[in-house]
Amino acid sequence: GHLLRWTVAKREASPMATLRCRVHMVSPGRLSMPPNRRCPHGTYDTNRKGQGYCAYPPTQLRRRGAELALACRDGYTHIVDLQSKKARYRLSGALGGLAFADEGKLLFGRLDGRLQLYDSTVDDVDDSTRELFGLRQPVYALGARGELFGVGTKRSVTLLHQRGKSALGALRVSAPPLWVGLALEGKTKGALTVILQDGQVARYAFAVRQAQTPKQPPEA
Repeated sequence: GHLLRWTVAKREASPMATLRCRVHMVSPGRLSMPPNRRCPHGTYDTNRKGQGYCAYPPTQLRRRGAELALACRDGYTHIVDLQSKKARYRLSGALGGLAFADEGKLLFGRLDGRLQLYDSTVDDVDDSTRELFGLRQPVYALGARGELFGVGTKRSVTLLHQRGKSALGALRVSAPPLWVGLALEGKTKGALTVILQDGQVARYAFAVRQAQTPKQPPEA
């Protein structure tokens, strides 16, 4: 669950000791299970006192300015202030894609297909999170630019508008996406760039005027 910071000039990585996914103490009932079954999706270990705990790896990292969104395999996403190195909020359910949208908002997709928007300017976490869409497919990667979202599922990348009620278009891909980037080129053109798990990189262009009108697919 530890994070490493890579220094390009020195070609070396150093641990960021204060930034990591939380560990979870193992309940007495699970200690009777084999070690490899005590921590689903995590790693079992013991501390200096001999107490068993589960450590979980990061699954997504997104940074914008002094904020870092850290999603962990235990199902929680932490909003970390990089200056204080402390987590401001902890959100549950973000095991899939993660992306910062404009105006201090964080978009995260769940493996159950739900797409939610979190507003970091609202203090109450429950009141600040609202559901946007239900795609009925696990979300693997997300890209955001303004009110447009690119949502990567197992075999497609879907273009959505934050205020829309339906998809603007869906693009078929050869493998689940690892990363989705969305860029606007002036006022008339936009592009989705997708890195897939099979190593391919694909780029799709679309007209911004189509993205403002529902049910118009991007142009591949």
